[in-house]
Amino acid sequence: MCYIIYIYYIILYYIIYILYYIILYYIIYYIYIYIILYYIILYYIILYYIILYYIILYYINIYIYIILYYIILIYYIILYYIILYYIILYYIILYYIILYYIILYYIILYYIIYILYYIILYYIILYIYIFIYYIILYYIILYYIILYYIYIILYYIILYYIIYIIYIILYYIILYYYIILRIITFHVKKYAPASFCSLSFALSGLFTLGL
Repeated sequence: MCYIIYIYYIILYYIIYILYYIILYYIIYYIYIYIILYYIILYYIILYYIILYYIILYYINIYIYIILYYIILIYYIILYYIILYYIILYYIILYYIILYYIILYYIILYYIIYILYYIILYYIILYIYIFIYYIILYYIILYYIILYYIYIILYYIILYYIIYIIYIILYYIILYYYIILRIITFHVKKYAPASFCSLSFALSGLFTLGL
């Protein structure tokens, strides 16, 4: 009986031992499988998150690039309008500067023409006055020359007529005295013929020379 109990316990022991090892094996096996599964799941989870991360990163990059693109686009649009504004402003300023200088040029030209006109007009009037002055002076000089020659001619005519009248007066005086002397000589020649003849001859010669 003891032997049977002993065998029973030995068999039980071996059964328990085998079961223990079987259970331990299965436990280890399932633990191992669990670990493997855990790592597989973890791997796929990590892979999933990595893929998700890269997908998210990809989309973030895409959005970043899109945002960056729009930022750059907005920047270039703003820059374009700023440049366009300054170009338009430059051309407007240039236009007004050119317009200012054109207006200034025409104002200066107008005043130059105006001044030249009055200078030319002044000189024309001056030359006309000088011309008129010299014409008047010429005619005044001519008038005085003509007047001078008229005076000279009149002087010589008057002188001639004065001399002529003097000669006529002298002629008639001499003639008068000659006639008187002739009468005297006629009455007294019988008393002194030679003397009276020579006197009458001298008076006759003087009268002839005077004429």
